[in-house]
Amino acid sequence: MMLLKHRMEKDRFWNDFWHPPDELILEIGAFGEVLIAKARVFLCLVCIAFPVFMYFTASPREFWIAAVVFLIAISHALIILKMSVSGRRRSWPKYLATVVDISLLTLVMWALALSDEPTAALNTRVVEQLYLVMIFTTVLRGDYRQTILAGLLAVVYYSILIAYVMLFTDVAQATALQPLGYGSVNLGDQLSRLVVIVIVTVLSVVVVRRHIHLIHLSCLDPLTRLFNRNYLDMRAKSKSGKTSKPDKASVMLMDVDFFKKINDLHGHPVGDKVLKLFAAKLQDMCLISDVICRFGGEEFLVIVRDESAESVLQRANQIRKLISETRFKACSENQDIRLTVSIGVASIPKDGGDLNSIIKLADERLLAAKNDGRNRVYGCDHDMQ
Repeated sequence: MMLLKHRMEKDRFWNDFWHPPDELILEIGAFGEVLIAKARVFLCLVCIAFPVFMYFTASPREFWIAAVVFLIAISHALIILKMSVSGRRRSWPKYLATVVDISLLTLVMWALALSDEPTAALNTRVVEQLYLVMIFTTVLRGDYRQTILAGLLAVVYYSILIAYVMLFTDVAQATALQPLGYGSVNLGDQLSRLVVIVIVTVLSVVVVRRHIHLIHLSCLDPLTRLFNRNYLDMRAKSKSGKTSKPDKASVMLMDVDFFKKINDLHGHPVGDKVLKLFAAKLQDMCLISDVICRFGGEEFLVIVRDESAESVLQRANQIRKLISETRFKACSENQDIRLTVSIGVASIPKDGGDLNSIIKLADERLLAAKNDGRNRVYGCDHDMQ
């Protein structure tokens, strides 16, 4: 039994690994990416001290290497910052940023390895420890695949650098000539640094997975496993933020008609089962890109992106018809329960400029649909039965 459970946990980990983060994690990870992008620009500006230092203390060749690396780093940082604040939640720029961050740092270490003091590449504390900083900052993205990628790149790059310095440079002569005192290279010390990189990577992955788990606990409804009001409030704030422009979106706010009668006739356990079945049915009828929330009690809200208001209104009416035709098997005595729903629909930019305003308008239209007899859809001057 324990072996089967272990295998199931292992299979779930690898299934999760190959699938991108869900809508909630992408939304929160977008904020983390902006923080990382700003920190990257700040760090690059601080690192201008390296080419300045090289200009006064090193050869012209070493100065130009440091200057080119700095120009590449600051250009990369500004481009990623612009992409991260654009509001588009795409995965590939984050992977590209991770690869370039680790590669640029490694390029600096290679520049030191090819200088007159190759031991500086392995014994300089600041540059090597930036590997650990870059690995741990990937936690803010909420995607542990990027953390694993950063850790693997750091281990591979640093291992190759160790092999080069110890096998293809005259370490003893460089140690005798170096003016800054970087010391000798010890294989045991270098292997211990690789172990530290691996440990930081593993701990960062654990932190990301725990972070995702806590987010899901706070933003998922425990009964239906749909998003809850907490998530909806977070999403509404992000959509009305200064860095994001209102996009083309619609909401369908629906209420299960006369749900109190189900609780009164069959009891709350049956009512809970009906809500779970209804939530599952609603997920089947919606698109993968739709965001489904339990708005409260027997009310549910669906956020639809990149569709016209007329198309969303037609979809809402189709949902209403399919729900009325569905028989929910929620009673122990095999008695089917029939449901109907009333739906209010509102859209951006037709009915408002942000998510909060169209949710409020959809709520007013839902109330009108219930007052006019229920089992109907109300949109912009439309009554569909």
